[in-house]
Amino acid sequence: MRKYSLIFYFLFLSAVAIAQQNSFQQLKNELRIASNCSDKGDLAAKISTLYYSINSDSTIRYARLTIRYARQCKDSSVEAQGYQRLGVGLQKKAEWRGALESLHKARVLRDRLGENAASASTNLTIGNSYLALGDIDYANGRNDDADHYYQTAQRYYLRSLDIFKGLSDSSNTSLAYQNLASSYSRLLKEAKALDLFQKSYDWKPYIDKPEYYGEAKMNMLICQYELGEKDALSKNYTELVNHFRKYDQNLQLANFAINMAGTIWTDDPLRSIALLHTADSISITSGLVDFRITANQYLYELYKELGKADSALYYFELTSNLRHELTDTKTRTKIEELNIRYGTEKKERLLAEKNAAIATAESEKVIFIWSLIGLGIFLIALTAFFIQRQYIQRLRRKREQAAHNEEVSSLLANQELKSIEAMLEGQETERKRIAEDLHDRLGSTLAAAKMYYESTFYDSEIDSKQTKTYELIDKAIKDTREISHNLVSGALSRFGLFVALKDLKETIEGASKVRVNLTIDARDERFHSEVEIQIYRIVQEVFSNALKHSNATELSAQLTQQKHEIHLMVSDNGKGFNPEKVERGMGLNNIRGRVSKLGGTCDLKSSKETGTTYSITFNLNHID
Repeated sequence: MRKYSLIFYFLFLSAVAIAQQNSFQQLKNELRIASNCSDKGDLAAKISTLYYSINSDSTIRYARLTIRYARQCKDSSVEAQGYQRLGVGLQKKAEWRGALESLHKARVLRDRLGENAASASTNLTIGNSYLALGDIDYANGRNDDADHYYQTAQRYYLRSLDIFKGLSDSSNTSLAYQNLASSYSRLLKEAKALDLFQKSYDWKPYIDKPEYYGEAKMNMLICQYELGEKDALSKNYTELVNHFRKYDQNLQLANFAINMAGTIWTDDPLRSIALLHTADSISITSGLVDFRITANQYLYELYKELGKADSALYYFELTSNLRHELTDTKTRTKIEELNIRYGTEKKERLLAEKNAAIATAESEKVIFIWSLIGLGIFLIALTAFFIQRQYIQRLRRKREQAAHNEEVSSLLANQELKSIEAMLEGQETERKRIAEDLHDRLGSTLAAAKMYYESTFYDSEIDSKQTKTYELIDKAIKDTREISHNLVSGALSRFGLFVALKDLKETIEGASKVRVNLTIDARDERFHSEVEIQIYRIVQEVFSNALKHSNATELSAQLTQQKHEIHLMVSDNGKGFNPEKVERGMGLNNIRGRVSKLGGTCDLKSSKETGTTYSITFNLNHID
């Protein structure tokens, strides 16, 4: 029986797709023959709306057509529709800045026209954009910027809420309360969020809409747990799970399991693990790859916190593989979308050519009726001749274009090959220079030191030769440092500090099991050469100390620039030490000396619980 149900389901989807395609074609034909710019604007807006769930680029293209036609007719209402559709299309492509610019234009137009319901909808969409920007900043550790965006989102949610309540629009009022509650939850104001989620639930009739009931109850349950009502989970968990399963809401069930796992992470890690396994199992059955990646990422982080390295490594590798699979799937989907889009455009072009051919045939038929048979045959032959000639010319142009493209590709390939050869030649020159320095300077110095030292066994002038031996060894050490300095300075001068730090990160991670987190947020791509060398040496010294002495499993380096100041924070999660009791050793004097050389400040904090952190600040205006 289930087999036949699936067959009917796919037949239904095919029928929907055919109907949708017919709707697109009908609207495009109407747009093509429409003469009034206002009608064109309305039709373009409808096509943009239909494309929203299928193709973001087409949504944006027809939204811009809507705006153009509306401006021609000076129709502000249709223009506002165009900006609204353009904004949501850019939202879907995660182009939040452009989306906000378009949505604000739609809001201004709708406020001016007094279109209250449409204005409320636009304010709600603007709030969603600011909420997304806040989530992006929070994920990247910019908490202050994230809080600013969350508060901005609240202002637009409140505007939409006031309008929807005035219009007695219960569904949208509930949605505005829900979004407003989400923003308060992100600001860790759980009590306020719970109150707003409850209002969202009270405004919307969930009895006949089970798809909304579970989401509303889940949000309230999470807030209650965060507010200390620990027994709320045991009371409502089974009810919510049964509700999601009853209505086959696998996506909501997986989302609920992941959210609850994150909520009880600290209090009950074992139950959190069980919930994440449940979410992973549901995601596998339902094909929810994004949810499966999230569940396994949380399992990796949780096992890592619990000190279970083998399990953490397993889920880390599984998450990485899933991300690669998702990337490949998205790439294939994009290619299929492009193929479908190309096929649709090709069909439209063929249909247009067919219509043009039919129109030409009708015209020729009229001419044939009202003309002599001989003249008609002559005109048909002449028409065929010109068609064939145009066809041959088109073929010739295509061949010439293909030959031109092939020539350009060949030139680019040759240019890339020359660049690679130049890079390899530079590397070979650098290796030769290092070998010569080691042989001519360090090698000769060490050989002389050896000879002097051997002569002390048989010569009475032991004291003077020991002194000379010491001087030669000291010179060898200085030469070694100078050669090393030249190597690092050369790399930094060619590729810059950021590339050198990334290379250091890859070297450490490739040679050990220590993870290195590197964050660079600088306005300038390059600094003064001395600044780059000293910063690199400081990071290298701190990492070296941590690897030797702290038993750290994770190293971090954050480099940020604010106007004329550079902030460098280097830390580890090792066993720490007491800075007051360490006068020498561990490279502390070297680090402080380098900071002092650039006129900077250094703050060192270290403990057994938190590891070691260096906070260093340089002022670029004070560095010559």
